[in-house]
Amino acid sequence: MNYFFLKIKIILCVSVSVAAYNYRPFYEKNNFVLLKNSEFVIRSFAINVPGFPLAYNPSFIKNDDGYDLIFRYDPFYNKDRTIVNCFLGCVRLDKFFNPTETPILLDTGNFDSEDPRIFSTKEAVYISYVRVTDWSPIVKCDMCCSSFDTLNKRIVNSVPLRYSKGDLEKNWIPFVVNHNDKEDEIYFVYKYLPHRILKLTSIEDGIIEVVYNNEGEFSALKKWEEKWGKIRGGTPAILVGDEYLSFFHSSFKHKDEYYYVMGVITFENKPPFRIKKLSKTPIIFNDMYSIKVTKDAWFYGKRPPMSVIFPAGIAVGNENKKDVFYVVCGENDVGIRCVVIDRKTLLSSLELIGE
Repeated sequence: MNYFFLKIKIILCVSVSVAAYNYRPFYEKNNFVLLKNSEFVIRSFAINVPGFPLAYNPSFIKNDDGYDLIFRYDPFYNKDRTIVNCFLGCVRLDKFFNPTETPILLDTGNFDSEDPRIFSTKEAVYISYVRVTDWSPIVKCDMCCSSFDTLNKRIVNSVPLRYSKGDLEKNWIPFVVNHNDKEDEIYFVYKYLPHRILKLTSIEDGIIEVVYNNEGEFSALKKWEEKWGKIRGGTPAILVGDEYLSFFHSSFKHKDEYYYVMGVITFENKPPFRIKKLSKTPIIFNDMYSIKVTKDAWFYGKRPPMSVIFPAGIAVGNENKKDVFYVVCGENDVGIRCVVIDRKTLLSSLELIGE
């Protein structure tokens, strides 16, 4: 009998070890848990961009036949692989997320353009992105915005957004307020803590106005940040029912490795756009962090280990009679992954923020 229980114990230990091997470890601060799908994650899959094997940090919008996907691409500039340029690229996808045209790089007017977000009003399509202005002695960057000619795949009138509170301006979250009787308005979530809303008052000149500094009960946001790091930008916010919804990212360090995770935040659909709901825990899934970093990555061997998921694009769809979100993410700074999420189950899982 003792031998029987010992055998069962060995089998269980082996099973746990196999599970730990098959699922990359995910850390909730210092508490180890096995990585498994959040209840609302249906599936995920990689998107490959022909000719750009290390494309990452994508954003996309729907077109008539599929999607226009914008991505970041960081090729080496010199033979000894010490200098890197950062470009934005574009590729058209069909409704099954397969490329239908040859991908191209976009001319933004400078050689260090990063992390695009693509969004649209009823008048035009726009891309906001990060522009690095200085690398030494410290990195400096600001936000830019441009119109985008989807037919000819061309950046039009790229301008810096004239609002800055520091050397590193990045990850502003665009959202659009639609109007029937006048032009749509473009806003940005500057930060969630403190919660500051900016308005783009002139796309031609990049003029930004601070319109709302919201106060309120932010204990849920602070609790998230204590566990999983500062809540930062992600996908453009889209209108879902009577609220705007965006997938964000945060990061934390466990031992010698940095982990980037994503969650969901919603806010009111009218001024002052106060925060309404938040994910209770990070969104996780089986293939998270699985795209491998190779020696072709510019940062290989030059920085601490990082497991990265970076949501920057969102679209709505329907699969098997279920409303879904398609969320495109950069993964490990070397690839693109799309996560398919059950809309109804996700929305019911969110935590209401007290006012």
